[in-house]
Amino acid sequence: MLVVMKNSRPCVSSERFASTYISHTSIFTIMESYRCKKCGYVYAPISGDYTQKVAANTQFENLPKTWVCPRCGAEQKEFIRSE
Repeated sequence: MLVVMKNSRPCVSSERFASTYISHTSIFTIMESYRCKKCGYVYAPISGDYTQKVAANTQFENLPKTWVCPRCGAEQKEFIRSE
């Protein structure tokens, strides 16, 4: 799932429409979700993770090194990009 952000607000959550917006302006940011291979938990950047004090709009690549899956405790290397 892709979420396109404009000025820190979600405006498009479809890959089909994302390319249209991106081609027209460079102020959009694509935020991709990641899924835990062990338990299926999905980290959605738009929500962040309040259980570990991760702010909304924090991309997966920018999570603290100490962040683990809030559901099963898996490390970040156990996550794959969600489609």
